[in-house]
Amino acid sequence: MTTLLFGARWVDLALGVLFTGAFFLLLLAGPPKTDFMRGWERRVLTWARSLVIAALASGVVVMAAQTAVFEGRPGAALDPVAVWGAVLDTQLGFLWMARHGLLIVLTAFLFLGGDVGARTSWMAVRAEALVLAALALALLGSSGHLAASSESAAPQAIAMAHLLGAGVWAGSLPPLALLLYGSSRNAAAADPYAARTVRRFSRVALVALLILAGSGVASAWPLIGGVVGLLGTPHGWLLLAKLAVFVPVLLLAIESGAMLPALSSPTAASSSVAARRMALLIAIEAGLALVALGLAAAMDFGARIGPWRSFKEFRDR
Repeated sequence: MTTLLFGARWVDLALGVLFTGAFFLLLLAGPPKTDFMRGWERRVLTWARSLVIAALASGVVVMAAQTAVFEGRPGAALDPVAVWGAVLDTQLGFLWMARHGLLIVLTAFLFLGGDVGARTSWMAVRAEALVLAALALALLGSSGHLAASSESAAPQAIAMAHLLGAGVWAGSLPPLALLLYGSSRNAAAADPYAARTVRRFSRVALVALLILAGSGVASAWPLIGGVVGLLGTPHGWLLLAKLAVFVPVLLLAIESGAMLPALSSPTAASSSVAARRMALLIAIEAGLALVALGLAAAMDFGARIGPWRSFKEFRDR
């Protein structure tokens, strides 16, 4: 059951990051001005809707598995009374209800949204979707591995900033790779609005990565306690592994940034090659980001299980 809980939390975290990044990149790109950008926007919206629905389902699995782990019996996962008790009587259950309420509102908003043809309507609809997604993601951070060990507001704020940074950066990578790959298939030079979106993202990504790195170290260090904990505990090893993943990520980001001038080249062949190569590098970057999210989920998982050995302790949180 602990394996199921870890896997469900990894999936739940990844889904939240991905749909937040999708809405962020849509807003960053701005209203589509070409047929190519309109087609890309439709594909990203379809992708985002599917992710939100999947997040609702994965959250149910997380709550059921979490109840079973803390009660100490696998059957509790399928016991509606036990699961409902965990939802109603625990702090984590309250946060779970709040997050799923936001996801339900976001789902209804995505499927029942009105016409967004006008620029002001388009901006309002995309911004509202992003706010709902970001709030749902932040609620995951409010019960993260540092927040689980402290009642202070500062650790929760750091954990929220960490997840929002991940959403802005890592969540935007798959739709950005799709944008570049589609642009590279055009016979002419890369779509100018696609190239503009990539340039905008490159500036935002630097800030997001700095926030992600700083908040990640700040949230994990109190649990490690120093160099001895970093080198001699599983939590420290996970942090080192997570930091190690960021080394190739940074190298890939630097290499992608170096190709930005070629992306805007007036020569169609040069622009297409640059877009295709950037799409590949960003796709690899996205894969490494998912690995980092798995390591983050493992750190959070270990911090949750350690302090709460019984359902009573879990409920008292």
